[in-house]
Amino acid sequence: MSLTPIHFQCPEEVAAVIRALPDKSCALDPRLDLPTTQLKAVADVVVPFLTELLNRSLSNGSVPGVFKEAYITPRPKKSDLDPSDTRSYRPISKFVGNVIRYWSEL
Repeated sequence: MSLTPIHFQCPEEVAAVIRALPDKSCALDPRLDLPTTQLKAVADVVVPFLTELLNRSLSNGSVPGVFKEAYITPRPKKSDLDPSDTRSYRPISKFVGNVIRYWSEL
């Protein structure tokens, strides 16, 4: 079995991921809500810190616990579905580690 080599990120790659994020956001927890448009606006400031965090996580083989947490809110799939049926809802989460998740899917 061959292991995939660790690919450390450079600031340009992290900035590209931030630019590629969709511009949607939801305010599920005001303490954590940073609309994507605002993240993109401050990308030049936060990219060096996010790059360092990503690379340290890769080096250590661990991700900070706060980046594994999500705040989930049920949202109706359609307005005409039975609101008492849990299958009428879809989970919407504001995942603190969206940039890390998005980056890992590339």
